Amino acid sequence: MHASHNQWTNANAVKKPPPRKQTSITAYGTTMNQQLADQISIQEIEALCARFEPLERLMDPFVIGILVKRWGPAIIKYLPTHSTIFSYVERIDRNTTKQITEYLKKTHGTCSLAVDGVTINGTSLLLYAVSKGDLTLFTKATKLGSMVHVKEAEVGDCIRKLEDIRATFGDVTTMSVDNAARDVMHRTTTDYAKKHPDARPILEDRDCTHSVDLLAKDTTKVPCFSSLMEDINQIVSLCTTDRVNGILDELFDTGVLERFGKVTTIADTRFNKCAMLLKSVLGYKPFLDRIREFDEFKMYYESRTEAKRKHKIDMQINIASPQFWERVKLAIRWFEPIEFASKLLSSNNTPMS
Repeated sequence: MHASHNQWTNANAVKKPPPRKQTSITAYGTTMNQQLADQISIQEIEALCARFEPLERLMDPFVIGILVKRWGPAIIKYLPTHSTIFSYVERIDRNTTKQITEYLKKTHGTCSLAVDGVTINGTSLLLYAVSKGDLTLFTKATKLGSMVHVKEAEVGDCIRKLEDIRATFGDVTTMSVDNAARDVMHRTTTDYAKKHPDARPILEDRDCTHSVDLLAKDTTKVPCFSSLMEDINQIVSLCTTDRVNGILDELFDTGVLERFGKVTTIADTRFNKCAMLLKSVLGYKPFLDRIREFDEFKMYYESRTEAKRKHKIDMQINIASPQFWERVKLAIRWFEPIEFASKLLSSNNTPMS
């Protein structure tokens, strides 16, 4: 009797379901998993690239806080690390390149090719960009290694690239380079025409934006402008210190000064943006004209114990005289057309520049 009772109990007992393995976390009405987190991360990276912001911003606690507020704390488990961000960027770049390639193939007309030598992390490369219509695609970066700056090697690589583009997108009828590579371009087009007599002739063209930038670069070597740029750099070094920025913020908050933009710095190789730099420095005129009146600056000045430091500050302030500002305004009138021409030549209608 006892045995039969146990058999009846075991046969009719409710079986417990097997334990479930948690593969995702539910939060904020969203089931978060690695696939969804990847999609979110790719969207954020695309947004960062569109705004020309560094990818490290994705690791910023403020950005992570926004993602948590939007998707719930479960997303923290799946957020990418520095080592995995590259794979996202590579995936985006691969898909974008594929789409542009298909568009270029379908677009009617001939191609133009822009070639430039660049140095990235100490490695010299030849960078190629093919354009057709309003589309431009960076197609290849060749590492020449020990053959870098060897004209024969560069000419040979350019010819191979012209052949690849002709087979994929059609004939190249325009080739653009900077001033330093004009001899390589001439050799390339000549040898290519001999090797492929049935190909369309290639018009040799120097990069127009690069030529405009050289005009600005040569201008800074003229004595009147070179001395002015030295003075500008002195003021920029003063106005970009943390202490002076803090003083300015206090003056803005208390209403002593009306707000103006921060000084705009430019790269040493982008002289066509000198007008932008000069205009930003001109915005500091109300501050520099009254700088010795402000108690905050007097405290900063007196804290500079070394005589050389005080002398440097005196020199930077004395630069900002009425004659100095007139020179700045004259330089702006000269550099503004150069900046305008550079923007015009680098527009979407001339992307090879």
